[in-house]
Amino acid sequence: MILLSDVGLFLSKTFSMWHGSRKRPNTSSFQGDSGGFLPAKAPKVEQGQSYTLYMIGGCSSLGVKEAEHSFQCYDFDNETWTSAAQRMPCERSAFAVASFQNRIWVIGGRDVTDTVLETVLVYDPSSNQWTYSCAMNAARRSLCAAVVGGNLYALGGSDNSKVLRSVETWNGYNWADCAPMTFGRWNFAVGVLRNRLYAVGGYGESLPLHCVEYYTPHDNIWIIVRPPAMQRINCGIGVVNDKLYCLGGDGDGTVSYCYDSGSGDHVWMNSIATVPDGLMGFDVVADCRNLYLVGGICEESSVPSLQCFNPVNLAWSVLPRPSGLPRYGVKAVIAEKSVSSSCPS
Repeated sequence: MILLSDVGLFLSKTFSMWHGSRKRPNTSSFQGDSGGFLPAKAPKVEQGQSYTLYMIGGCSSLGVKEAEHSFQCYDFDNETWTSAAQRMPCERSAFAVASFQNRIWVIGGRDVTDTVLETVLVYDPSSNQWTYSCAMNAARRSLCAAVVGGNLYALGGSDNSKVLRSVETWNGYNWADCAPMTFGRWNFAVGVLRNRLYAVGGYGESLPLHCVEYYTPHDNIWIIVRPPAMQRINCGIGVVNDKLYCLGGDGDGTVSYCYDSGSGDHVWMNSIATVPDGLMGFDVVADCRNLYLVGGICEESSVPSLQCFNPVNLAWSVLPRPSGLPRYGVKAVIAEKSVSSSCPS
C-alpha cells in the first residue's frame, strides 16, 4: 500500500538535504559546467517552425493534494504567456499529458479526494474547448504518456494499491492493452528516440528503480538497456538531435544524455550540466534544438519559471515567466502550431 503522506515526507526531506548541501550557481543565464554566462535571451526556433508550449495543473507545494486546474500557454513567436479562457473541467494532479492529433490530451491522475482516475480530457486549441474522451482500461496516477509511430500510449503509474506494469494505446475508438513493461513503475519519465519508447527510473513497489527499458511498437516488446550512472526519480526527459536527455530528479540535479552507438549499445554521458536553482517537480519538453524546463519549486524562489537549455553549448537562459505561484508536479507539452490553432485568449 502506497502512502502518499510518506512519499511527500520522503521527498521533502530529500529536497531539504540535497538543496542545502550542493553549491548552486546564479542561473539567470548559466552556461552549465563549461562555465561563463550568456545573455538571458529567449531562443528562437528554426525559421518556418512555430510552437506553443502548454503548462497545465500542478500543486502549490510539495506533498499538497490540492491541485490547480489552471491552463496557460507560451507563444514562442510573441514571447508571451496567456491564460486559457477554458481551464481544465476538473482539478487533478499526477496526470500525464501529450500532444496528439492537433489536440492536448490530459490522461489519468488523481482528484482532490485522492481518487485515482481513468478518465481522459482532450483540449482542442482551435475551438478552445475541453471534451472527455474514452476512459482508459485502468485507473492510474503518476503515469506517463507519449506518442510513438503515430500512436498514443499511456503506461505505468499507480492505482494507490499497486504499481502498474500495464501499457495501453489509443486506437481511435478505445484503449487497447499492449505488452507490459518489465517493471511496474511510477514517478518515472519517458522519451521517444528513433521510434522507441524509453521508460527511465521512477519507483517500483517499494524502492527506486535504477533501470531503463524501451518499447518497440512494431515488435510489441520491452528491452532492458544500460541505465545512467545516477538513479532517476521524477526526472524530466527530452529528445534533441537523436539524443535522449535526462534532467534532474529528486536528490540529483545533473543533466545526462543517452544515445545508441549503432551496435545496440546505449552510451550515457553524465554530468554535462546541472539543473538551475535546485528545482524539483518540474516538467521538460523539447523542440527541434532546445530543452525547456517548466515549473517546479525550490526554497530560494517564489516565482514560477520557464528556462531553456541548449545542449550544444550547455547554456541555460531564462524566458518570460508565467503568472501565478510556482507549482510542483506541473505538466507541460509543446506543440507545433497549425493554421487553425492559436494561443487562446
